[in-house]
Amino acid sequence: MQLLLLFGGLGAHRFYMGEIPMGILYLFKFGLFFVGRFYDLFNLSTKVDNHNLRVALYRNQAK
Repeated sequence: MQLLLLFGGLGAHRFYMGEIPMGILYLFKFGLFFVGRFYDLFNLSTKVDNHNLRVALYRNQAK
């Protein structure tokens, strides 16, 4: 959540979650003209949960 609030316009939270194309779009359009940042305020927790689940599954498969 801190990445969204501090660097949301630069797409840092998208880069962190591996969504590189959306991160680049956020970077050049400054958070999709703030509409994207508003969207992320409500959907970011679900996206983070999904990302954490994918990382946990990947780590379990690597063992």
